[in-house]
Formats: sequence, structure tokens, C-alpha cells
Amino acid sequence: MPTYVLGDVQGCFLSLQKLLRKIHFTPGSDHLIFCGDTINRGTGSLEVLQFMKKHDDSVSSVLGNHELHLLATNNGERQLKPLDTIETILNHPKSKKWLGYIKTWPFAIELKKHLVVHASIAPHWDIAEAMDLSQRLSKKINKGKNVLATSKAAQWFTLARYVEEDGSMNFQTKSAPEDAPSHLLPWYKVKRQKELQRQILFGHWASLGHREKKRWISLDSGCVWGGRLTAWCIEEQQSYSVAAVKEDLR
Repeated sequence: MPTYVLGDVQGCFLSLQKLLRKIHFTPGSDHLIFCGDTINRGTGSLEVLQFMKKHDDSVSSVLGNHELHLLATNNGERQLKPLDTIETILNHPKSKKWLGYIKTWPFAIELKKHLVVHASIAPHWDIAEAMDLSQRLSKKINKGKNVLATSKAAQWFTLARYVEEDGSMNFQTKSAPEDAPSHLLPWYKVKRQKELQRQILFGHWASLGHREKKRWISLDSGCVWGGRLTAWCIEEQQSYSVAAVKEDLR
């Protein structure tokens, strides 16, 4: 049963369908794991959720910052932004169903040799701590907490790209490492205090693009910005990608 890990879809439903045709996705046989940010900014956020729920037995996803933004907006703790396209979910007659579905997603998915997260893993976590934190955060979300604003663990999971010299997260810089200020260190280059013994699969970082390294693979290739949508097959150790469909873009 092939397992495909997908980069940020961000509401690009037509691009997702194009990619699934390319990999000959077979529900019930293949399994898709999304790296979070399945919704928002593309024109088909609701359609992406409907597809995922329809094939629930063949689909998993971690939470990204855009899913957390949706939940916080629904709770009145955040405001819609000009580029947001989540109104179709918030205004849907069955919005509680879709919000409840998203709340079931974890912050990390552990596989035999891999760990799937949206953005990063803190250097002071091991696998057991990461999975425990994922469970703890999920409980807070189900109690209506805005973890994106209150939890450093949630920020490591869903927002981090760079680390300052003092070890704090930098959320302002989004450029590729080659273009970033020299004092900033990509999170995956920070010396780990505890080894993970897993290859990390993550999205979130469109300017980093799709790169495959020994310890990590980045999968956000900027589909919603007119780039590509990428999937990586664990069993084949091979990537697949398609160009963004222009109708998905605002």
C-alpha cells in the first residue's frame, strides 16, 4: 500500500486532483498524509476538506497554521485576512462538521522511519516528547484554546522556520536559507539535544521548496503561489509534482 506525503495544498483543489491523477491514487489501497495547511488562500478550501472526509480511511493530516487560524477565527479570537478563503467553511451550513473534523487532526504523525509535521520539530524534543505534546495540544484545541497564540510547542510544530542566536524562533523571515540574514539558522540545522531517529517530512516553507536531505524532506513547493504541488512516496523513495492549476489561484 503506497503512502504519499503531500506538501501544502492550501485550497488548491484542482491542483490536488491533478496530482492524484498523476500518482494514480486508489482509495482503499493508497494512503495520503497531508503536511497541514490543506486550506486557505486557494479557491477550493471547502472542496479539499470534502475530498479528505470522503476518503477518510485513506487520508491523514497534521495541523498547520492555516487550520489553527480557521479554528481561532471561528472562535472570534482572530480576524479574517484579505487573502483568506476560508469563508466557505465558516459560512457552510455544516461548518461545525468541518471544524470538528479538523480538530481530530494531530500535530505530528509518527511512522516507522519518518515523522510528519507541518513546520518543524524543536531541537530539545525526542519522538516521545513530540508525540506527547501533540496529544496535549489536541486536548487544548478541543477545549477551544487558541494554541497558536499561547503555546510555544504549537509554534514549533506549525510556524517555525528560523532560529535566532539565542534559540528563540524567528517568525518574520520567510526567505530561502540562501537569502536569509546570516545570524539566522534554519530549524533543521540547529544542533539537536535529542536525536529523533526519524526522517522529518514537513511543509510550510514555500521559499525553501522541495528538497530531499538525509534527515529531512521539505514538501511545500508553493502551489498556491503559482508553483507546484508535491507528493513524496515513502515506499518508492520518489517524489511526484504537478504545476499549479491557475483556476486554483485568487
